[in-house]
Amino acid sequence: WERLGLKGKRPVLALRDTPLPRRGYRECLSKREPLEQCGQSRKTASKHWKGELGKRGDPVRAAIERSRQARYHYVDLTSSFCTADQCLPVVGNVLVYGDNHHITPTYARSLAPDLAQVVTKYLE
Repeated sequence: WERLGLKGKRPVLALRDTPLPRRGYRECLSKREPLEQCGQSRKTASKHWKGELGKRGDPVRAAIERSRQARYHYVDLTSSFCTADQCLPVVGNVLVYGDNHHITPTYARSLAPDLAQVVTKYLE
């Protein structure tokens, strides 16, 4: 970010990566299992980053914290994917994941109000 000339001049909003779905969630959904059985715990879904030296952690959050710039902000939309305890592959009758790493375009569009609220907060 500093190489881009953003240091202290403009707000930088760094988005946390999305939680990962449970392995085999598509097969689970196709069997019409109860939705809760096709999800996984929020803790497990959020533990997919390996930070520096192999330690678990989010490298985006670490970069924001290291920068110590008041205009750099970490944005975490995990609550838009998960309840306090569990992340499900379907939220509000919308399929969340298109594969094991990407959300569907429909779910991405459904996040627009949440993201707009965060962007507005930091750009005012």
